[in-house]
Amino acid sequence: MGTAKLGCKVAPSDSAFLTRIEEAKARGLLLWKYTFSPTRDLDLAGVNVNSIREQLLKGGEILKANPLVKGKDALQFEFLVAARETPSDLAAWEARGVAVQPAEEEQARSLALLTGGPSSGETEHNPFLAPSRIVRVDLKRLDDLMRITGEMVIHRSRLDAQLSRVNGGAGRVEAYAAGRRDHVNELNRSN
Repeated sequence: MGTAKLGCKVAPSDSAFLTRIEEAKARGLLLWKYTFSPTRDLDLAGVNVNSIREQLLKGGEILKANPLVKGKDALQFEFLVAARETPSDLAAWEARGVAVQPAEEEQARSLALLTGGPSSGETEHNPFLAPSRIVRVDLKRLDDLMRITGEMVIHRSRLDAQLSRVNGGAGRVEAYAAGRRDHVNELNRSN
């Protein structure tokens, strides 16, 4: 563990992150938190974590990126971005499944950790420090996992459609066989 000013202990990786925040603020950059919630429809439209990351890099510098598992079937990606300007196209970001908000809380916490002062919400959840229920994963691996998951969903959908066709065909075959049995039974009765 490294030590910040006034004896506040900070993990070396967190210390480097906090230093990056302070350097960005010193250059006059504003901090913004972008939260991307991927959906199947967005993925089919070509909006995924890679396209969001590319857009964010065009408008600023990504200081931190965290994937978050939100329940059984929900995944979010949080990005802390340092940018020169306030995002002007919030509606466009929202259409791509991205919520944008100022990261003032992160600025206050970084200052408190670096100076050793009290943090306004030390017990609150900090999405940029990994609690035990969050796993850090290399972005390439996560992208591969997202791609594979998308492929599995597509194949599952195709399999369901094929099973529906097979079950529908089996019903017709069964109805035909029942009709033939009835016909044979009638012939047997008449003889």
